[in-house]
Amino acid sequence: MPALQRSLRLHPGGLAFAAISTVAAAFTAILSRYRPALFRPYFGDAHPLFVIASAIVVGGTGLAFLHSRGWFATYSPRHDSLWPFAVTVVPTLLAVPAITADVLLGFPRDMNVLAPDSLLFYPAIGYVAEVTFHLLPVSLFLFVLTTAFKAPASNRLLWAALLFAATAEPLFQVGFSLSWHPFTLLQGFVGVQVLMFSVAAVWVFRRYDFVTMYLFRLVYYAWWHIVWGTLRLHLLF
Repeated sequence: MPALQRSLRLHPGGLAFAAISTVAAAFTAILSRYRPALFRPYFGDAHPLFVIASAIVVGGTGLAFLHSRGWFATYSPRHDSLWPFAVTVVPTLLAVPAITADVLLGFPRDMNVLAPDSLLFYPAIGYVAEVTFHLLPVSLFLFVLTTAFKAPASNRLLWAALLFAATAEPLFQVGFSLSWHPFTLLQGFVGVQVLMFSVAAVWVFRRYDFVTMYLFRLVYYAWWHIVWGTLRLHLLF
């Protein structure tokens, strides 16, 4: 473990990971002091600071492992010409069917955290989501198969790990919803929509780095939860 931690710390990505982790922790600390109820639907009775601290430890360990093997980058300062399109246009386009479904099928009125709390909440919850649903499954999948089962780390195996991770969030969201309500067309849409988002996100992780994947989610959240989350209350209700 110390070797993995040194590997991440000495890499430029270590500074980037430390920066976004600090921001996510600071935002969580502020909201947990003044609006702790915002986290309860997601974290249950767990203290938000415990959750974010756990995510930082898990995320740092996972990225250190992946970087030490040369499989994925935490942050790469050099990006190709497709990077701006991948990190801004793609998540923006993915928000369009979600907004359309809200207009046609109708999500609950209180599904979003509203501004100004949303400006702190979604960067924090997005950090936890990326670690939990994408980084952790990829790291565990590759650790188990390459360490316990001695599988060669081929490009096919790396993509298998990414596709495995892409199913985690849609399965969680649909499964959680089904525990409270019978299956509906809206839940079916959510499963497909989140799967599409997750596949695109892990593609970004593979092509670029973890920081880009996190930014990808933030852009999507900005349109879907923050901008549309405010407009929908005036247009639909």
